[in-house]
Amino acid sequence: MIVCLVSLFATPIQAQEKGEALYKKACDLFDNQRYEEAYPLFNTLAGQGDVRASLELGHYFYEGLAPVEKDFSKAYACYTFPI
Repeated sequence: MIVCLVSLFATPIQAQEKGEALYKKACDLFDNQRYEEAYPLFNTLAGQGDVRASLELGHYFYEGLAPVEKDFSKAYACYTFPI
């Protein structure tokens, strides 16, 4: 019974750690101007509710970074999604 309880509590922590690792990877790619590779990672994280990733997507749309075109309405939606 104790093992089951431990595994129930470990899962969200492991998912959070995986999300952190994915976010760090996306940021590293972005910082190295590998925007097209970072975009799907940020998009995945934003879809999972990561506010930071949603803000990053807003930056993509605001600046028109590859692979997206400049779109202020989409940028606004990404910037205000967490609110």
